[in-house]
Parts: sequence; structure tokens; C-alpha cells
Amino acid sequence: MKKLILLLIVIIGISYSCEDFLDFQPKTLLTPEAALHSQEDVVLALNGVYSSLQKAGYFGTEFIIIPDAATDNGCWPADRESAGTGWDRLPYAYSLELNANNTANEFWKDGYFTIASVNNILARLEDVSFDEDFDNRVKAECFAIRAMTHFDLTRIYAQDYNFTADQSHYAVPYQFESVPGTDPGRNTMAEVYDYAMTDLNEAISLLKNLDGSEIDNFRSGDDIFFMNYYSAIGIRARMYFYMGDYDNALIDSDEILAGPYSLSDYTITQKIPPSFSDPTDFLDEWYRLAPIVEDEAIFQLEVDEDDGDFANRSLIDIYLANDGNAAHGASADLLALFEAGDLRNNWFVDEPATPAPDRHVYKYPGSLGINADAHAIPVMRLSEFVLMSAECEARVGSETRALTLVNRITSRANASEITSTGSQLIEDIITERRKELSFEGHRLFDLKRLQRGFTRGADCTLTNGNCTVTYPTNLYAWPIPIYEINANPVIREQQNPGY
Repeated sequence: MKKLILLLIVIIGISYSCEDFLDFQPKTLLTPEAALHSQEDVVLALNGVYSSLQKAGYFGTEFIIIPDAATDNGCWPADRESAGTGWDRLPYAYSLELNANNTANEFWKDGYFTIASVNNILARLEDVSFDEDFDNRVKAECFAIRAMTHFDLTRIYAQDYNFTADQSHYAVPYQFESVPGTDPGRNTMAEVYDYAMTDLNEAISLLKNLDGSEIDNFRSGDDIFFMNYYSAIGIRARMYFYMGDYDNALIDSDEILAGPYSLSDYTITQKIPPSFSDPTDFLDEWYRLAPIVEDEAIFQLEVDEDDGDFANRSLIDIYLANDGNAAHGASADLLALFEAGDLRNNWFVDEPATPAPDRHVYKYPGSLGINADAHAIPVMRLSEFVLMSAECEARVGSETRALTLVNRITSRANASEITSTGSQLIEDIITERRKELSFEGHRLFDLKRLQRGFTRGADCTLTNGNCTVTYPTNLYAWPIPIYEINANPVIREQQNPGY
């Protein structure tokens, strides 16, 4: 795939230093008028949007790390490197010692940078008409990304959808346009979901009749690396799922299951990673750069050390670290869920320098030192929706079909078949989801939608009381970063409780 490069020349930017981030997003934005003259300019700007999704604050690191590190899936390895004690290694995600100065700052900036970039493109398309199919494809991708990014921001900075009965609690500012100097306030959760659904429905309507060829002259790469019809459906399915609207979530999830995807086989390959003396087993479908789990990939990002602002914060550094002292590991509680013969045990490796029972996460091995920060991120893959349909069926439909679906996942993994019924079946599907989607950015958000706390096991050595978290909790709505609080007097009055 041709690398996506963030080309700031396609939008008129405000030059900023580190200090200027106090007045950055969403208050101060970029403007498009002088640069987006041609279709090629527009696609270059759209490529830049995809590059911003790969940034360290978004899918490149923070948004993938937080949901596992901040729950019962993660732990601090006993040999955690000293560099891991600083902000770069996101230690607050595990300790849950959250404050406005250190918590998910990059995600707020990168999320609203992405939204601003999308809004710039959409604003320009209102002023300049290109080919109709070209316009529609670009608009559709922008609408879908805008909806996804706002939805993702709510998952970190707001309580769950049903936290209040009428969804009147604060979410995040929904930005349809990016106007420098304005002070947007936080929309309610109901408003954010309504706006995102409007964007998604428009995107889906457009994408249903488009195949990507409309802009192929200006970019290259597989469809899975760009927003497409099924990934837009997937975002809407996730939103219905989080709402507890299992009927509509099932409709959307089943449409994905009927799409052009199939579950990738899980097979074993032996490799000798750096600092290892003997071959080690990995899952072959994950031991590659991009695409990974290719047959079931719906939307994926390809991250390279040249693509982002990692500063030693890529998933490679966080999880496996070639010298055997990664910053975050897998909890004993999570590992205990996998049977001895489960092929997915090969996502977790004892490195030579690691004293048992530490297990490092090797779900993103990339090229293991050949290109130190190169790996693929499975933002959306078929397994998620097999399990989503299974859970929805167990709740509102056919238990027989729910069992068939969930056992497509267990069978592939060489795990025991699930045979339960009733409420136990729902619990077993949720557990299977925890296992299959571990370290892909789901666990915290699943706990929130289920309105559950968690208890970490004996390997939790925290002394701040956060080995156990009880729902409801302020820890499920992270603080708005301090630079936004300082820059925006409206947001200043709308900080999350407890911060």
C-alpha cells in the first residue's frame, strides 16, 4: 500500500509551538480555502486524515492501549523498564491516577485535529464542485470518519450511553464546522449520538452505490485501508450495541457477516525474534506488517515509524519492546481464561529476560526489529461482529444461532465449545469477546456499556485502591485535558466530575 502521508500543505495551517497547544483543539482550527483547488488536492487532504488516525494519540497508541491497560486485562510487568515510569508510557492508564494534566491529552488533540481536517474538506466541497461521484465518495468517507471520531471521543471522555435515562449527561463537542476562535461547549450524549447517526446514515447511503474507483486515480491501496460501506455499517453497529439497541445492532452486524469477509484461520508459525535464541511460536495471521488477519479485515491502519509522532510510544514499544522490558503486559486474570490448547496463547510470550509469570503482548509483532515501529492496527475485523451478532442473538433472538456464531470463534482457536443457555450464554459470549478482542481497544468500553466494574487479580500491586473499580465511577469518564480547559471558558465549566 502506498503510504499515507499527512500533508499539511493541503490546508492553510496555523503555525504552532508546544505552548500553542493550549489554544489548539477544538477551539483553534485549520482553514482550507487557499489550497484545495483540484481533485488531487482533495484526495491528498483526505489521505492526511487517514494519517491523523494513525497518530500516537489516536489508533497509533493511546486509543488502543487505554481500554486494556485501564482494566483487568492489563498489568505492569515486573521488569517494566525505567522509561516506562514517565508520561510517554501511559502509566496512568493502568494506575487510574487520572488528572487533567496527564490523561489522554494526545487523543483529544489528535481526535479534534482529525475532525477539523474532515470539516475543512467538506467545507471546500460546498464551495467547489468536482465530479459528482468523486464528491460523493469523499463526502461519504468524511462523514463516516467524523462520526467515528466523535463516537470514539465519547468512549474516553464521557460516561456510557445509558448513564442517564435520557442521555442528558455531557459527552463531547460535536463539530460540524471548525471555526477558529470559537468556544464550543459539550453536547449531551443524546445529541452526539443523533449527530453521528445522521453523518453515518448519509455516509452509508452514499457508499452503497460507490466502490472507491471514483478516486482511484489519486490514491492506491486496498479498500480496507479506507472507509468503505461495511466499515461505516460497523461504526453504526457499534453505536447501536453501546446503546443497548440489540435489534438494530444485530441487523447491521449481520449485514457485515453477509459481506465479502471470512474468518482467517489461526495457524502457528515459528520465528526467532530479536533477543531470542530459540524459535518461538506465533500466530502466522498476525505475524506480518500489513494487512494482518487479511480475510476478515474490514478497516485497518498501517503504521510505520515514518508515519507518526511516536517518540518511543508505538504499540511495538508499549507491548513487546525488543529488549524484553515492555511497559504494559497481560494480566494473569486474562491469561487464565485461555485453555492450554487455545492457539491464542501465542499472542502472549515470556521473553528471555522476563521472570514468570510476566507475559508480554505479542499481538502486534510487526516485523520485530526489522522496522522497529511498523505494524498494522485492526480497527475493525469480522471476529468483532461475529461476537456482536452472537451476543445480540442471545439477548433478543435465537440462542441456537448465538451458539453457532460464538463457536465459530472457539473452534478456530481450538478452544472448548460453548454449550450454555440463558444468562450464562450471554456471559460466556462476553468472556469470549474479552479473549478474542484483547488488546484491540475494547475491554474498558465493554465494561462501560455493560455498566460493570472490575477487580484485578493478585498481580495488581497498586496501593491507590484501583485494583477494584465499582460502577458507577468517575474513572469511566476521563478528564478533559488542561490545555482545553485553559483555552475554552465554556469547557472549563463542564469538566467531568472528580477532576
